[in-house]
Amino acid sequence: MEAVKFKLQIALVVVLVAGIFAGFRAAIFNITSDRIARNVRVDYFKSCMEKDMSFFDTRRTGELLSRLNSDVMVVQDGLSSNVSMVARGVVVVLEAFVAMAIT
Repeated sequence: MEAVKFKLQIALVVVLVAGIFAGFRAAIFNITSDRIARNVRVDYFKSCMEKDMSFFDTRRTGELLSRLNSDVMVVQDGLSSNVSMVARGVVVVLEAFVAMAIT
């Protein structure tokens, strides 16, 4: 009975630690994607400000703003969720290999 209790305690600790690391992973990827999105917005804005006036004659303001917002959101969503999931998948595969090697 004591052996089962000990294994359950170890499992609980592993689950708690995994949850904490998952939170850190999500926070890191969210912060990183926010910073990258901010940098892309700043670069896009600087690029628009350096354009010749004739550039704005052929393009509408709403089109430029819509492009700025939608493109940056696509990049940000891709970075925060997809890259995070790939990193998680790689870690899970490595953990599986280590568990198979140990047992």
